[in-house]
Amino acid sequence: MEKRAEGCRLLHLAKRISSGGKLSGKSIPLEEGNLDLIIESDDIDVDAEELENFFN
Repeated sequence: MEKRAEGCRLLHLAKRISSGGKLSGKSIPLEEGNLDLIIESDDIDVDAEELENFFN
């Protein structure tokens, strides 16, 4: 249930970020059950600090 909530939170954040530009992303499996997510945006208004805090 917790992983689903994190996924929903990530999707919401991605939609907010991509509202003014293109958003691309990919996930790379690291270990069983873990993903390394890479999100890139061409939107100059993307809050890099908010993204960093989200993933830490």
